[in-house]
Amino acid sequence: MATLAKLAAGLLLLAVLLHFGNIDLSALKVLLDRPWTVAAAGALVLATLPLGALRWGIMLRLLGAPLPFVPLFHIQCIATVTNQFLLGPASADAVRGLYAWRALQGRAGVVAVSILADRIIGLVALVGLGGAVIALRWPQLRDVPQMSALIVPLAVGFVVLIGVCLMLLTAPSAIRWIEMLLGRHGRIATMLDRIQGSLIVVRQRPSALLAVLLISVVGHCASILAVVVLALAMNIGTLAAIDYATAVPLAFLVNALPLTAGGLGVGEAAFDRICHWLEPVASGAAYASVFFAYRAVSTLVLMVGFVSFVVYRNQEVGKVPQEGIPGVALASRPKGEFGS
Repeated sequence: MATLAKLAAGLLLLAVLLHFGNIDLSALKVLLDRPWTVAAAGALVLATLPLGALRWGIMLRLLGAPLPFVPLFHIQCIATVTNQFLLGPASADAVRGLYAWRALQGRAGVVAVSILADRIIGLVALVGLGGAVIALRWPQLRDVPQMSALIVPLAVGFVVLIGVCLMLLTAPSAIRWIEMLLGRHGRIATMLDRIQGSLIVVRQRPSALLAVLLISVVGHCASILAVVVLALAMNIGTLAAIDYATAVPLAFLVNALPLTAGGLGVGEAAFDRICHWLEPVASGAAYASVFFAYRAVSTLVLMVGFVSFVVYRNQEVGKVPQEGIPGVALASRPKGEFGS
């Protein structure tokens, strides 16, 4: 019921944006005459799938539960298309967890921790990327009152997020503070035990953790570049490529908020508003059309997940080899540690 309500809210918001001209469907027609531009944007979106699989694979390997890249890639594709059509990252993570649990013949605790870590690192990379772009352009942005107001919560959120992550990595026992706040509950205590053990293992492999973060940054850059490519092709406003690159990560952050199903309408509205803030001269351009075009291209490209759904067979990874992701050493651990 909650998902249907969020879907309805997203569709209503899209209808409002269409009604007030923030989304101009005629602007999308330009892309029909530029198939190679659409293909380039689609290729960039497609590139995020193997990058996401590689990132998650390194996390699984660090936690002592390696999976070969090909099945991981299929699982990532299936989960991503689930995110598109079941409209929510929680659904996608549930699918990832289920497939990984079957492939590993158990180890539910490790799978859950790996997905949580993957999400947190992805968020850190996106917030950091958005903050870096704003910092580099601050001499131009500081005269925009709305951007000045936006930078404060973004900076505070980034500092707090980084601070918490560093604290947990340097002192994993701090995870017990959460247990003190929530009380000693069986499942919560078990999960916190696994998270604490995972933090101990992960901090022993800083190079692998850095690799995961860099892969996240590259994946976000590919998505940002896809939006910029579409925006420049549509040519509906007065903004330059650097302006779009400034607006996109901020719109992605807002789009990730669980306000509507899959951020439907929310990402478009946020992108439209930020772009208008960045304009040197008000143009009244329908910038939400750009984000809507990106959503349409992404949905089309990510349907490759249906192919993975057909191709993937769990027996292909019934016996999990120890190779997993090349170039990352398997974390040593005592027998029985981080079990399911």
